[in-house]
Amino acid sequence: MKTSNAKAAKTAKKRFVAVARAIVNAASVFVPRWRRDDWRREWHAELWYAPRDAVRLSAGAVPHALQLLQQHWSLDMVMQDICYGCRMLRRNPAFAIVASLTLALGIGATTAIFSIVNAVLWRDLPYRDATRLVQLWETNPDRHWTDAECSPANLADWRRENQSFEDMAAYFGRARDAWVRNFALTGAGEPERLSGMTVTANFFSVLGVQPAFGRGFLPEEEWDGKDEAIIISGGLWRRRFAGDPAIVGRTLSLDGRTRTVVGVLPPDFRFNNAALDVWVPMGWTPQSVASTRRPHYLRVIARLKPAVSVPQAQGEMQRIAKGLERRYPDTNTHMGVGVGPLQEWMVGPSRTALQLFLGAVAFVLLVACANVANLMLSRGAVRARELAIRSALGASSARLVRQMLTESVLLASIGGAVGLVLAYAAVQGVIAYGPDSLPRLHEIRLDRAALAFTMLVTIATGVVFGVVPARQSRVREVTTSLRGSARQGGALSGSRMRHALVAAELALSLALLVSATLLARSFVKLNRVDLGFTPSQAVSVQVVLPRSAYAKADDQRAFVDRMLERVRALPGVMRAGAAQRGLLEGFLWSSDFTVEHRAPDDFGIQVKHNELTRGYIDAIGGRIVRGRDFSESDRPGAPLVVLVNDALVRKYFKANENPIGQRLNFDRPGGNSPWRTIVGVVRDAREEVVDLDPNPTIYEPLAVNTDLMFTLVMRTATDTAALASTIRGVIHDLGYRGYDGPRLGRVQIVKALTWHSFRSAFGIGRGVKGKIVPVLAFIAMCLPALVNAFAVARGNSRLFGYDVYTPSLRVALVTIFIAAQAPELVSRDLRSHVLPLYFCRPLRRGDYPLAKYLAMTGALLVLIEVPLVLLYVGTIASAKDGSAVWHETRALIPGLGVGLMWAVLFAAIGLVLASFTGRRAYSTGIVAISCVLTFFLALLLIQAEGGQSATSTGARIAGLFSPFTILDGVRVWLGGSAQTGLVADPGRYGPLYGVLAVLVLAACLGGLAARYRKVSQS
Repeated sequence: MKTSNAKAAKTAKKRFVAVARAIVNAASVFVPRWRRDDWRREWHAELWYAPRDAVRLSAGAVPHALQLLQQHWSLDMVMQDICYGCRMLRRNPAFAIVASLTLALGIGATTAIFSIVNAVLWRDLPYRDATRLVQLWETNPDRHWTDAECSPANLADWRRENQSFEDMAAYFGRARDAWVRNFALTGAGEPERLSGMTVTANFFSVLGVQPAFGRGFLPEEEWDGKDEAIIISGGLWRRRFAGDPAIVGRTLSLDGRTRTVVGVLPPDFRFNNAALDVWVPMGWTPQSVASTRRPHYLRVIARLKPAVSVPQAQGEMQRIAKGLERRYPDTNTHMGVGVGPLQEWMVGPSRTALQLFLGAVAFVLLVACANVANLMLSRGAVRARELAIRSALGASSARLVRQMLTESVLLASIGGAVGLVLAYAAVQGVIAYGPDSLPRLHEIRLDRAALAFTMLVTIATGVVFGVVPARQSRVREVTTSLRGSARQGGALSGSRMRHALVAAELALSLALLVSATLLARSFVKLNRVDLGFTPSQAVSVQVVLPRSAYAKADDQRAFVDRMLERVRALPGVMRAGAAQRGLLEGFLWSSDFTVEHRAPDDFGIQVKHNELTRGYIDAIGGRIVRGRDFSESDRPGAPLVVLVNDALVRKYFKANENPIGQRLNFDRPGGNSPWRTIVGVVRDAREEVVDLDPNPTIYEPLAVNTDLMFTLVMRTATDTAALASTIRGVIHDLGYRGYDGPRLGRVQIVKALTWHSFRSAFGIGRGVKGKIVPVLAFIAMCLPALVNAFAVARGNSRLFGYDVYTPSLRVALVTIFIAAQAPELVSRDLRSHVLPLYFCRPLRRGDYPLAKYLAMTGALLVLIEVPLVLLYVGTIASAKDGSAVWHETRALIPGLGVGLMWAVLFAAIGLVLASFTGRRAYSTGIVAISCVLTFFLALLLIQAEGGQSATSTGARIAGLFSPFTILDGVRVWLGGSAQTGLVADPGRYGPLYGVLAVLVLAACLGGLAARYRKVSQS
């Protein structure tokens, strides 16, 4: 009996111990891996010696494990890793700068493109229940219509017969965009040209937009005779009327017609990317709504009823279109209706291009990660002995991996912060200078989603390029590293890893290279397309006439005649002409047409129309292949004549049929359109897009349309830019009195231009967005000086010298400043060929670039020298005697001299690089990439050539490859410190550094003067 009881007790003890061991094993999951096995053995031994209390004791294993986990990942441990990582990066600033800026370029590009894609493709439209808004359009395979406008009568039937939409609205459309009208605002104050849209009364209610003041249009206000109401934009309300709250009910004179303001829209309202000033109602007539099924000029939007999908609405609209086809076969045969989300309509073909851009910059980011991972591997090989010592002292492999990952994430965070600044600058460049065809351009911004994306990309980037070196640090042999053969101990695995990274980098780069090659190939092919005209030596000027002065057709024609007479008499002008739609501006309208004496079923469908004057074909470099051009006798009251292009002749006339002398009208057989005689055949010209074949086109004599807008084209044998400036004066003088007052001298001109440009460099006189980059750069440059003043006040010594004031920060901020602000000074002028001072004629060739250069030098002096002065003031404020003040003053003077060298040289470099193109965004990229690449190249060459000795001949010569290192070498040569700068002592190559700095300055100033050689005295 006793034996059985003993066995039972022993069995119970074993069960208790087994349960306790299971609890301990489960709790060991929370214990850091490098301590887990020892921890389990200790707990198992303790449980074995106290089996009766094993379960009770095992309950303490869980809090013990959590305590060890907290100690392993405590805030103190994390801060210790971060501080150690900062010290390691500070010990090797060249590596830190190269790696962080490499990541900054990748992260910045990715963030910028993400912001654009997010705003254009993914973010909902800024309207109420935007997902229920749709666009409707007409289709017709016979006319090759895929997304055509609607006619008024068809719109009325759609509104009456549909059951899928809450409401439908319309606006005047042209192609896929709104038809923007021009209005002349006269009366109180200076006359002003306004842009606007013509809409139905329910346009804003369908969008779900409420005016900030007043009301929307009433239903009766869209009918003719009652359409005097007008709604103005928030921008016009502030700009023209100073935000007067009593604007509602006030009358305005638009094109000589009195209209009453009934509402003011919110300041951020836009539709279809158009920044407009006014909206006016349609002005229907009962006849146009009831029976006008041609022409088609309305774009239609609608709001779906709840629970109605787009496919359901599409099916219903197709049934309505079939019914209209049966009732109106003359106008609605094969006519269909398309329905799609409004956001998809606005995005249009930009979706594919933006997605490709996002994929391309993601590849660029991966290449940057591979580059930095390679640098980290090389740096890890150098640190092998350090890691081995830490491991020998008890650091686990997990601890070392965590340290390596902490350093990589810290490096990525620095790159992410700089990349965010670059992304902001890139986004602002896209907003300011992006193509008008990019939809929702005004909505692009760095919002919370972009910031979250940047944070996620930064952390992921740090892990991606840090995990490989971190893993490599685990496989090093401790004893081999301690014996001093770290290179051999991990050579095989490190070499394999580096080879794998290089292979991945080459694969990604090859994919980008292939894509770029295909894009370049497409560009080359487009350049080789026969346009049908010669754009070289041609100048195009768009002219808009004020309606108050040219309301009558006779006055419009008289202005065009006088203008062409004056332009053709200018020296160097060989040909001149005008057209309603200029080169690559598309067509004016489209229609059917019938040739006289043809069968009833033989007529042309959907031919394009344009209007032009005599000499326009010769001015664009086209050719009349048969017949004649328009003549002076082709005026109102004379027989109607037209020109046609080759495409129309090939399609609608037989091979041996002569079109000259035949008559046609702009209607189907039986229509009432007047007959017009063909007097000439024009060679085909691609007047819409380059990659599509020319459409059959009819040209009529120019009659200025209701927008009072046309395009003047001249062919010249002289400089086109100079001619464009002269043409502006001619057109201006035709309608306005020329200036004949006193003119300022050259010195005053240079002073005014310099001051104007200096203000622009710091965003003064520009919007808030134009001030962000210069202000942030200035604050960032001043922060180290303020920190130094605080440290000195606490009794510490000065943290850095005046001549080596934060060299790494100076490199980054000077690059960002000149990349953002130099294009503001020069690229806009070169793009528009307009100088800010219109009345200042006596400019010599060097005056304008001199003013720009002086302004940029002054801006850089403020950016660089003011922090030095703050540093000086903060230091002497704590000086105890006059000798300390004298010592600081003597140290300040060389620092100011170094700052002057930086300002003088980099002002010239930034301006000449920015002047390569008139596109400000491109100029910013050219300046930034050029500075960054030359800086990286010089540092890499210095490290590669210098090895352990930074004063070797190779390292000294390598410093000549970047303006940053050239200036630092000049500083050291002139007696500055060689310990904390970018390069070491240049030695006997010091004079070479100085001579090269002067040559670079002279070359840049000469290049800038060459870019502005067209500005001469007159």
